[in-house]
Amino acid sequence: PAASYEHSWNSLCNVVDLTGIFDSEYRQPHSQCMPNTRVALRKRITQVLDQRDWTNVWLNGLAGVGKTSVVFTIAKEMMAAKRLVGTFFFSHKHSSQVDAIIPTIAYQLALAFPHIQDTVVLAIKNDKMLLSAGKSRVDQIRELIIKPLQTLKDLNNLHPSEFHGEPYAIIIDALDECLSSEEAARLVMLLTYALACPDLPFIHLIFTSRPEAHIRTVMPSGVYEILLTTRDEDAIQDVRFFLRASLDKTRTSRPTVFGQPPVPWPSEDDFETL
Repeated sequence: PAASYEHSWNSLCNVVDLTGIFDSEYRQPHSQCMPNTRVALRKRITQVLDQRDWTNVWLNGLAGVGKTSVVFTIAKEMMAAKRLVGTFFFSHKHSSQVDAIIPTIAYQLALAFPHIQDTVVLAIKNDKMLLSAGKSRVDQIRELIIKPLQTLKDLNNLHPSEFHGEPYAIIIDALDECLSSEEAARLVMLLTYALACPDLPFIHLIFTSRPEAHIRTVMPSGVYEILLTTRDEDAIQDVRFFLRASLDKTRTSRPTVFGQPPVPWPSEDDFETL
């Protein structure tokens, strides 16, 4: 009945953690790459995401090197290409609920692939405790993610426009921001193992975190690892670009200080010193 269907779907919506979805209003202002920055790095990641396989990406680096900005920008690009099927961005600014990770990803998958929504709803209807905090993560992933995605293989012949064989992406940002070391390692292990099934679409997982040993231990052997630093030549050029753009904005937005038209500022020597 329609009422039962709607109740089950609403039950899912009620446990979704919107703060974890990359473009949520709760996350404003969004941290993203300036135009023409991190170009080579983003190209490396995109090349992996274009592969028709299950290669996953681990972008790691110390706090403050720009991991979230990079994957936010990748998420926007993948969304524009209709290839982003789920995100969860942890943040110490928001009290992200660990229990909501799998339901939140399932909700996004059901929006990305409308034909799996019935399977998701039926799973919730059949198990009233499926969305509860104490429910096994293994059970949640099987019923809310794996089984619904497996139905796409059968639906492919009926709805080729929805499942057209292009690789998709799920992005989990800042694994170590809110999760304990055990929770972070287990989430990586469960998702990478579950989504590597040959009956599923090609879905690449992108993880970001600090280069923690407990996360490295559970990363699959074929993971594409990128260590993000601020010391390589591309990063230094990006910093120069950002600084120049920021100073120019200050110069042109304060005519009472710099005149109209604004005088050159700072000098090249001062800029190099900065």
